[in-house]
Amino acid sequence: MSGRRRRITLPLVLVLTLGWSLALLGATPAQAVTAPLAVTITSVDAIGDDMDGIGRSDADFYAGVTFERGTAQERRTDGTSFDTHAEDDPSITPFWPIGENVTPFTVNNVPISRITLAIWEHDDCDGPFCADTGITESDDDLLDIKPGSGEEVVLDIDMSTGRWFGDLTWPQSCVTGDGGEAVKVCFDISTQGTNGDVDGDFLLDGWETNGFNADGDATVDVDLPLMGAHPGRKDLFLELDCIADTTAATGHTHCPTDAAVQDVVQAFADAPVNNIDGTQGVQLHVDIGGMNGAAPNTAVNVARAAAPANSVTGTYGNYGGGGNQIAEAGNTIIDEFDTSNASAGTNFFTLKSMNANRDYVFRYAIFGHQTNARRALNDCTSGQAKGIPGVNFMVTLGGVNGAGNPCWGTDANGFSVGSQSQQAGTLMHEFGHVLGLRHGGVDNFNNKPNYLSVMNYGISTGPASTPNDVQACGVPAVGGLPGGCDYSRNVLPTLNEVNPPGLDECAGMGFGLGSFDWDGGGLSGASCAAPSTANVSANINGDYNDANGDGDQDPGEANMLSALPGAEDWNSILYGFRTVANFQTAGVASTDEPDPESIAAARDYLATLVRPALGIDNTGPADAVPGETLTYGLKVTNTGRGPALAAVLANTKPDATTTSFALGTVQVGNEPTRTVSYQVPCTTADGVVLTNSAAVDATDLIANPFSASDSVGTTVHAPVLSLAKTATETVNAGEAIAYRLTYANTGSGSASSVSISDTLPAGVYYSAALDQGAGPAPTTVTRNANGTTTLTWSIGTLAGSSGSNVIEYTARPGLLFVGADAVANSAQVTFTNTNGCTYSPVSASDVTGITEVAPTGDPQGEGYWKTQPELRTAELLARIQATDQRFDGADGTAPDGQLSSNEALVVLSGGGTQAEQLKAQLLTTYFNLGDRRVNAATRIASKLSTRLGLTNVRAAAMYGQGALALPLTKTTATRYSSSIEVLNQVNTNKSPVY
Repeated sequence: MSGRRRRITLPLVLVLTLGWSLALLGATPAQAVTAPLAVTITSVDAIGDDMDGIGRSDADFYAGVTFERGTAQERRTDGTSFDTHAEDDPSITPFWPIGENVTPFTVNNVPISRITLAIWEHDDCDGPFCADTGITESDDDLLDIKPGSGEEVVLDIDMSTGRWFGDLTWPQSCVTGDGGEAVKVCFDISTQGTNGDVDGDFLLDGWETNGFNADGDATVDVDLPLMGAHPGRKDLFLELDCIADTTAATGHTHCPTDAAVQDVVQAFADAPVNNIDGTQGVQLHVDIGGMNGAAPNTAVNVARAAAPANSVTGTYGNYGGGGNQIAEAGNTIIDEFDTSNASAGTNFFTLKSMNANRDYVFRYAIFGHQTNARRALNDCTSGQAKGIPGVNFMVTLGGVNGAGNPCWGTDANGFSVGSQSQQAGTLMHEFGHVLGLRHGGVDNFNNKPNYLSVMNYGISTGPASTPNDVQACGVPAVGGLPGGCDYSRNVLPTLNEVNPPGLDECAGMGFGLGSFDWDGGGLSGASCAAPSTANVSANINGDYNDANGDGDQDPGEANMLSALPGAEDWNSILYGFRTVANFQTAGVASTDEPDPESIAAARDYLATLVRPALGIDNTGPADAVPGETLTYGLKVTNTGRGPALAAVLANTKPDATTTSFALGTVQVGNEPTRTVSYQVPCTTADGVVLTNSAAVDATDLIANPFSASDSVGTTVHAPVLSLAKTATETVNAGEAIAYRLTYANTGSGSASSVSISDTLPAGVYYSAALDQGAGPAPTTVTRNANGTTTLTWSIGTLAGSSGSNVIEYTARPGLLFVGADAVANSAQVTFTNTNGCTYSPVSASDVTGITEVAPTGDPQGEGYWKTQPELRTAELLARIQATDQRFDGADGTAPDGQLSSNEALVVLSGGGTQAEQLKAQLLTTYFNLGDRRVNAATRIASKLSTRLGLTNVRAAAMYGQGALALPLTKTTATRYSSSIEVLNQVNTNKSPVY
């Protein structure tokens, strides 16, 4: 800046370069429709040394944006006053969104909105210096953010893409001024909403739409759309690396399996989180690189087959950043983040290998061998997070314990690497920490029975015989409540261990879970029947004052009684990790992370809290299609305080056939399972609900009977296709008939092998070149031997309840049709379903009447049409092409389904052989027919036509067509000459009778 500039208020400045002025010439205002537009300032950095024009380099910035097409806006950093923004602070946390609803203009059919971006420095001046210079607090400075002349950046925004041009061209998103008041500013632009992040996932809309440019240059650094990001859905990004030993003798890998990663991605996709676009779930995108052999840019979309229609889709795969296989030197130990048990381990951040361009988008984890959270060696801690919330964490499922046994599930060679469920559950657990979740959800109280989350050590769906699988991912055991691979979905009531108020055992925890005998002394509580109406006090989460830290409750180490609140996790996770100072490495390591022993102890403790209760879980698909074989899973559970004896499980299939299984004794915690199958008949109608019922009967130890039953309904989804056909009611000969085929799958089941065919009668011509319809074009066009033409559209799969789909095309009746002729054709759709069940075709038809235009009575000869190229219009040539295709390609070009003026000229310029003369006369007749100088029904009368028995122009033209179909020989020469002469009489107006 050459001199000091002073402004008291933020001006509304319009800067137009000559190039933009020219570009916007002819710009027209769009319809009076507003659209959201947001400019988000992501960073402001002082470059010059004179931020306030009086030699001070301190920076107190705020941004101003002028929305030229809408209401002008001026926003400060905090939206209220200057004073709350710290001096000398170029950081922006969180980002500064400045938004407005604008009215775009249209340039070349593109909606455009213009913004002017400015950065201001707020002067806060007092004392003698200010008194001497006359400078006051309100003298704010417009800073230089544009190289060369000008202090503001003007951008035109393509509202359809969110990309910009002008002083900067997308993807450039940073600009730096020059001079003493120079500032570098970086930004993003959103056309999704006015806050820059409409879905609230802390990923700016522009990043999710067009990619993230970390350094603001001309290259997108992180292609979020390629990875599946969506500006209307919550997205999370996670990069995974792993430690691997590739030596022959000890070779093993700690890389997670695809199946384990998929379990977690699916858990997030199933989350009860509502998105602004009407979908539900969180889209988790995990970059595992090529650790399991995937090629670059290869991803797997994860969605359950029976997921609701509004479920989101997460992804995992090779996105070019994750999957680094870090060479394992021996059995690498990763130091605990706070290094309180420092050993000969490796610092996590020494191993971390993530491109810094991803810092604003990705969280990061290493699947390693072991850490040293509890002990320097032989530590079976499953993992650890640095920061709650934070960015970095590790999963460590390798190694052996102090007894030399594998800590976790093993691979085929006996190395501890974790089972699929352990990998998935631990990944979910540690990831939960960096998302802000604690072992009690909102607190560190572990083992709470009213907190049903993978963050809670005591929650499990794994069988009691495999205590190491307590982090297992599985189907929720209780309707609506999460299983092991899930975060808490509900805020269950607070359980207060301290009396008063104590625990009301009859009230339990609500949510249909029933009563709980917390202390094993029989049900008691305020909601119980008299006289057991006193609440009880019990240490239901098993915590105590471990004074000596040995992990055991020793004499004198008292129980800790607390109020244990429930917590809901999914809508409590923190997306905005960048709000944490120094977020790339920030945070305090999570403590008391699980090992097999602590998890087993937690689950065993919780198992003592429930009384005997027999249950049955009858699971099956919620939806099916005809022909599908349904598999029903029957799981009997006893979560009580005693065994169930002589248990018999009976199942009734949808067709009323029954099967019985003798289960014998069902022990506490056991979950015997059986399966039955049933094939849905192909004749089952759409919407029918098939019910599979199961019941278990047993006795307790003193022969008291008890039972449980369950049923599952499966809705059958069959395709039901409809087809309607309309055609132009009447057309003149040669003119286009508009056909419209409307089809839909009104059933809820998907249709497969869907094919639509439409057969045009003889004399009606179709070519793609002449098709004026909106499409889609037919897959095949078949000219049949009988003169008809069959158009076929291979639709493939048509989803259930697809809504109407339309095919629009045109075909032309030839010029030899006469008035009162009718063109009728019929279409049909054939289809199956995904299991090969076939269904009856559905047909539709319509009729078009041919009308007749009164001839003008002035036919012209071949010389006239040869010398009048302006009369050989595209429409006239199309009418001729529909009548006779023999002239297509006459000029030596490949036939393309349409007659060109040059091709017609070549034919009209013939005249050498009789065949060429006849073609010229026939084409001339078509020109006269197409130009309505004569019509097909026009009578002809001459000695020759009478002798030949020809009564109208159509007959004469067909006589000529027949001659051309014959080889030219001495025998046929007379036919040729007669055809030439009779057509010449028509074209020279010597035989028509009007």
